[in-house]
Amino acid sequence: MESLMQILFIPALLLVVVVAFFVIKWLYYDLTIGQWLDLWKEKKDKKISLKLMIFLIILGIFINFILPKL
Repeated sequence: MESLMQILFIPALLLVVVVAFFVIKWLYYDLTIGQWLDLWKEKKDKKISLKLMIFLIILGIFINFILPKL
């Protein structure tokens, strides 16, 4: 069972990153990738994006490690 969790860790992590990207993109409406990168450079010091990233990291840890043991 541990090896299965190790195999699925990277795809689950990539899924969390993709979901985070689309949530941020949805929050800032429909932006192109270039506009999104410019916006990210301008707003990367904002606390709301830091809170969102911390939430997604905790969610990924919960999905990968805690949920399979329940």
